Amino acid sequence: MLPRNPIARDTAELPSSSSPSSSAKTRPSSRKHKPSKENDPPSNHNIIVPYSPSHVKSKSPLPPRPPSSNPLKRKLALDTIAAENSLPATTDSGVKVIVRMRPLRKDKDLVRMRPLRKDKDKDLGWRSSIQNGLHGSCAVSCAAVGDSRASDFGLVKVDSRGRIIQFSEKPKGADLKAMQVDTSLFGLSPQDAIASPFIASMGVYVFKTDVLLKLLKWRYPTSNDFGSEIIPASVKEYNVQAFFFGDYWEDIGTIRSFYDANMALTEESPMFKFYDPKTPIFTSPRFLPPTKIDKCRIVDAIISHGCFLRECSVQHSIVGERSRLDYGVELKDTIMMGADYYQTESEIASELAEGKVPIGIGRNNKTRKCIIDKNARIGKDVIIMNKDGVQEADRPRDGFYIRSGITIVMEKATIEDGTII
Repeated sequence: MLPRNPIARDTAELPSSSSPSSSAKTRPSSRKHKPSKENDPPSNHNIIVPYSPSHVKSKSPLPPRPPSSNPLKRKLALDTIAAENSLPATTDSGVKVIVRMRPLRKDKDLVRMRPLRKDKDKDLGWRSSIQNGLHGSCAVSCAAVGDSRASDFGLVKVDSRGRIIQFSEKPKGADLKAMQVDTSLFGLSPQDAIASPFIASMGVYVFKTDVLLKLLKWRYPTSNDFGSEIIPASVKEYNVQAFFFGDYWEDIGTIRSFYDANMALTEESPMFKFYDPKTPIFTSPRFLPPTKIDKCRIVDAIISHGCFLRECSVQHSIVGERSRLDYGVELKDTIMMGADYYQTESEIASELAEGKVPIGIGRNNKTRKCIIDKNARIGKDVIIMNKDGVQEADRPRDGFYIRSGITIVMEKATIEDGTII
């Protein structure tokens, strides 16, 4: 209930100065900052050399989006006891509310409640999951994962009937090894079972309503997290069933995983298909015109509505709505989030005449392995390639961060003409 909006923003490991994890925190400044003298090269280019401070905490530079509306509000009255943006984890959203309901009648005891994690990209058949998963008091959706990712999840062990007998939240070392199981019992091939020997909780829980109310209001009223507190305690007292999910699922709670999941969509045959006629994916209507493309080279890319592309190259990239790519732009391995509004041709010309940078990407820009957040202004002759291979850097005054080798241009940031990152 009331999950925080992810899109790799809430749980991504980027600087706290722009993290939405606390309602008291503010977004990074989007004002233009002149580069310091120590960064000025002898030439006319502003060359920015990222550095990697070791003391910086990892939070998201991507700003928060408005929280999704809660479909349960029509049926439940909710008393929020803490700001949603200050929750310590995405799995604890349901713990931070007290649910007030009239006593359930006998014919209403099949009401189900699903706290969902919004930092997961998944293709789930909810009817099937509820029918198959709720043999007990609660069902936990699970997926098989490999060694490299296992410690990022809550891991479970189950008995022959599918009941969860052990739950360990993000175990490390010996505790991680102890959670290894034979996943071939869930239908995986011997090769896949060897590659994915752990069963991870997907962070999606289906409760019987009376059980959830007992847990949150009376049994564990001071608990703050489903994954580390509520579910492990429930395993000991209730019949918590594992629902094994074998289709597409990715955790997009970090910048790296968010980037990789999006880039995978540009492949010729992506694992996740937006265009399946049996299960089409719809988004909010923006009522935008088709994208205008003039003499461009586009390879393995996704282009949203309302964009203007002029004699540019887009390869293995995603271009968001209302994006503007000017002459000579080379975009590769990049996610461009787009813009919230248009600038007219006269406004663009006026800003260029005044030496300002309009929204979008200016002429002769070369960008590689980058996430460009909304309403960013990138000038002409800019190079964003991270040639030095810096893995972590914090340059909010210059409008960008680097996480896991991926450059992130901040929302509303201005990258001046001739900048080299």
